[in-house]
Amino acid sequence: MSWSSFKTKISLFAQHAWDSIRHDIWRKVFALLLATICWLYINNMHVRHKSRQWDTIEEVKVDLRGSPKVFIPEQLTPKVRLKISVNFSARSKRFTAGDFRLEVDPLKLPLDGGVQRRSLRFPYRVTLTDKEHVLRKPAGVSILGFDPPEVPIYFDTRDILQKNVHVPLQGALKKGLRQKLTVTPETISVTGPLSIIDPLLVIETEPLLLNETMQHDFSTKLKVFNPDSRMLEIYPDSVEVRVSIEDTQSYSRQKFSPVPLGILIRPDSGLQMTSKLPAHVASILHGQISSLEAVERNRLKAILDLTTFSQPGTYHVPVQIIGMPGDLKAEYINPSACMVTLGLLPQPPPAVDQAPPGGSKHEEPQ
Repeated sequence: MSWSSFKTKISLFAQHAWDSIRHDIWRKVFALLLATICWLYINNMHVRHKSRQWDTIEEVKVDLRGSPKVFIPEQLTPKVRLKISVNFSARSKRFTAGDFRLEVDPLKLPLDGGVQRRSLRFPYRVTLTDKEHVLRKPAGVSILGFDPPEVPIYFDTRDILQKNVHVPLQGALKKGLRQKLTVTPETISVTGPLSIIDPLLVIETEPLLLNETMQHDFSTKLKVFNPDSRMLEIYPDSVEVRVSIEDTQSYSRQKFSPVPLGILIRPDSGLQMTSKLPAHVASILHGQISSLEAVERNRLKAILDLTTFSQPGTYHVPVQIIGMPGDLKAEYINPSACMVTLGLLPQPPPAVDQAPPGGSKHEEPQ
């Protein structure tokens, strides 16, 4: 083949190639662009795969965030194993558990039935997440998971409640004497987990010591007993107790609420009361203190005794108080007496005889 013939063929091939590209150029450009994108994606994934490594970090502590609103008892600190991935820039470093900080905030946990938690007996199981519970991690490290994925924690709502003070007694006074206690303050503040302080009925003090030689009033200061000093705070830690000693065998008087007034009359007297009486009577009773306190108020009654009267008339009748112990006396009664008018009961009309006058009944002939 001569040089001129070869040159002609090359020229024709080039012309044909150019015509092919010129008439279908948009398809060629699109194919080239798609091939470039695929190459870049595959190359990037390959580089990323080779530039990252996977590792595990053992014994990473999960701390609990404290708050005045939350009580956190002593408990074993939860620990987890972290599954991490490290990019190429951080592969030269060696990580330990101290490089990570995990924390759970009890105030951010979901509420139990719309209220904060009120139990220390059962743990709350928290599902750990990178976004919410990881506060610190090295640069270039991603956390892939936690093992175990949940950790148990114990906490409760912290609150302040007022509780009544109870003073236990040890010993006794001489027979016939009794004590009356006045505690200042009557209630104290108890701070702690709500599940512990809510069931408490009272807070006791140290015992008050009594003996038979005590006959006069006195005051003393008693320490308040903390049922669980690890969980509870009590304020104040002591109370003032005023002890009044009273002789129950001594005499006194007491005013009682008005009692109903009734009458006592013989059913065969043939009399009836026609006057109007007051509905209630006020009274003051006198006697030993122990007897006054033994009075059953629902048994106290006032009466007018009309059993001694057998004739109609107006009488001045004293009011009597009944239903009280025998050694008590009515020192004051108002009214002390009533004017009572008695009249005869109405007599039934005599029976009427239906026989004709002057003779007896005759039978009609049949």
